Amino acid sequence: MSDTILKQRAALKENSLDAIIGCSPKNVAYGIGFMIPSLPNVPSRNAAVIVTEAKDALMVVDMEYGTASAYADISKVVSYQEFRQHPMDCLAAMLVEMGLAKAKVGLDMAFLPAADFARLQQNLPECCFVNCSPLLEQIRWIKTPGEIQRLRMAAQVADGIHNEIYAQVAPGDTELKLGGLIAGEFIKRGGDGISLLVVASGDRSGLPNGKPTNRVMNKGELLRVDILGTYSCYFSDIARTVSIGKPQDRWVDIWARIYDTQQQLLEMVRPGVHTDDIYQRFVACFEQHGFPIGSFVGHGVGVDMHEGPLVGIFGGAELQENMCICIEPFIFHGVEGFQLEEQLLVTANGYEKLNKLSRTDVLLEIAG
Repeated sequence: MSDTILKQRAALKENSLDAIIGCSPKNVAYGIGFMIPSLPNVPSRNAAVIVTEAKDALMVVDMEYGTASAYADISKVVSYQEFRQHPMDCLAAMLVEMGLAKAKVGLDMAFLPAADFARLQQNLPECCFVNCSPLLEQIRWIKTPGEIQRLRMAAQVADGIHNEIYAQVAPGDTELKLGGLIAGEFIKRGGDGISLLVVASGDRSGLPNGKPTNRVMNKGELLRVDILGTYSCYFSDIARTVSIGKPQDRWVDIWARIYDTQQQLLEMVRPGVHTDDIYQRFVACFEQHGFPIGSFVGHGVGVDMHEGPLVGIFGGAELQENMCICIEPFIFHGVEGFQLEEQLLVTANGYEKLNKLSRTDVLLEIAG
């Protein structure tokens, strides 16, 4: 049984629930320890993880039954026939079998389509369904030992690529070439694959999520790279800024100020510190440097690339031990973009930086 199932069981009594049902791809992956391959891209293939105090079960489409049975860390897997059986009929039958026909059930309503919920209610008119999507999100904020290990591996894969990949390209190569190298290396090093990759050079470096294009990377330009990939469902989110050739003095100065800002923010990371206070320190630093101020400077990370708590204007919370967060002072302004993003585990007395290879005190370089 997965440690994430145990966390959900602990939340049942605290929230007066008889069961919790996760339906979104992220919450299903959280419950069973791996991502059902087609689920993120074919949402009509409903899946659900049912957790009660004594039992747990997974519902999947028949096409994924073999894979789920082999890899899901859960006691029971039930499938429904795609195109012939409605998944909500199958889910209702499972709930009846588990003694939940008249229970109080937390349901992932933020994801489940209204038509599906209506059908489930029609099948189980005496069942009391309540929205547990916020609860599932908050449960995920504090990581279990197994999650921490996966996040550590994800960060190490991405960080190792940042540390080595820029020696494999040169001015005149395209963003697509670099992007292809990064994506290939991510899988070679044990990752599941890339979910979002930013490779944005020159006047594209200020685009927040600039995917690689056939644009040539020219000497004397900036390059911003953000690697968001997964290792056993858990995300890396580590960004670096690169000088193509020798960096301009102005860039070196800007980077020194960004690095100093980040160091001040990292000094604050420990249990009990409110993310609002970290954000206010960020605002003060960037105001002093005359930099544009974004609405956030960090976020939680786990089975989703952006989880709570948010380090920004909205969604603040006190840091707790075993949260995993990213701190990322950035400038997305005009035709130049800078970003320095680190992935951290909040520890009892401070933090552990999960990525430890690529340098952050200086701009990385592509030799020219």
